[in-house]
Amino acid sequence: MRIAVHGAGGMAGSMGSFLERAILSNLTPEEAGHWRIAAQQARSEGTFMLVRAFHCAVGTKASL
Repeated sequence: MRIAVHGAGGMAGSMGSFLERAILSNLTPEEAGHWRIAAQQARSEGTFMLVRAFHCAVGTKASL
């Protein structure tokens, strides 16, 4: 498994924005408020990051 880290420096990009919107869309308004406060604090401290796993499958074609 590979992991992609979207750190504070790279969060301005489209992938970081996409991931954050995806997270926020699954939260209640109250939870989203907590997220925004915590995310802003982490950004100001330079510790904000998002991590997501990449997965893939490798196979071989069976010999006949």
